[in-house]
Amino acid sequence: MLVEVQSGAALCAAGVVGVRRGPLAALAAGSLGANLGLVGSPLATELCWEVVLPLSLALSIVSLPNKGSARSLKRTGVAFAAGSLGSLFGATGTFLACRREAGLAAPLASLFASYVGGSANFFAVAKATRASMTSALAAADILAMALYFACLQLLAGGAKAPPTAEIRKKPLAALAAASAAVVVAKLVSRGRAGLETAILAAAAYAARRAEARAPGLADLCLNVFYAAVGSRADLDVVAKAPVALGLALSTLSLHAIFLTATRVVAPSLFSKEEALVASNACIGGPSTAAAFALAIGRQDLLIPAVVWGTWGYAIATAGGIHLNTLFQSWAAPAPF
Repeated sequence: MLVEVQSGAALCAAGVVGVRRGPLAALAAGSLGANLGLVGSPLATELCWEVVLPLSLALSIVSLPNKGSARSLKRTGVAFAAGSLGSLFGATGTFLACRREAGLAAPLASLFASYVGGSANFFAVAKATRASMTSALAAADILAMALYFACLQLLAGGAKAPPTAEIRKKPLAALAAASAAVVVAKLVSRGRAGLETAILAAAAYAARRAEARAPGLADLCLNVFYAAVGSRADLDVVAKAPVALGLALSTLSLHAIFLTATRVVAPSLFSKEEALVASNACIGGPSTAAAFALAIGRQDLLIPAVVWGTWGYAIATAGGIHLNTLFQSWAAPAPF
């Protein structure tokens, strides 16, 4: 119990650092805490993924002003499609660059699934395809994702600070409404991540009250989650299998290059913020994308983030399994 309390306190402290200094500081503080032994409880980090992140999203939605948020659904969908194609381009390009090594087919297919739907899809494809070096690849995936989240925040110009007057409007009422939405979503969805986020968004939106707002608390929860992401980037595991990190960074970099190129060639298709939210939906899934959209002050991108992030979660596992089959058919024959 003492380890859990210590880990939770360290992650909260890292979250406070993130609120004051930005999400990159939260990621760095979480990683530092883990490597110093201050964050040693898997339960504490798991709670950040399963409870704190959904709570951040619910608090953000509960704190929304009364205006619509579905106007950019189509444009963000185009950006999400470009991002998904970028992940396919990244995995395929990396596989070809590695001389079609058969042993890399399943790992790269798992990374493709992760960069279309999120980490849950990574583990589903890795299990289905019996991917090698799964532990190292998972640690590398988390590290690459942490670095990428930090880059997205920097490109977005950081979170937009909410007005002080709104922070003081019944934060306990907002926390109660958001907590109720999280409980309802978990009970109804029965562990199905994509469905859980959609139900959470609907329940939190329905629970909104004019005087129940706590955007500052939502920002703190999001930064505690970023700290947890940083703490799960096990540098020792990655150091023992640097190939795994190379595969993750290569796939993710090509995803970003493809999406950026699409934006440069056809700037009218989607805005920079829509591209950033869509990319977050590809890499982290609906919860992180929705929280990110609200953190950068784009409330109109909440619904697109949930819709396209959930869609990615729904299709990524099947896509990853089929991509592994394709890569296996392309694989260079083993030398005699």
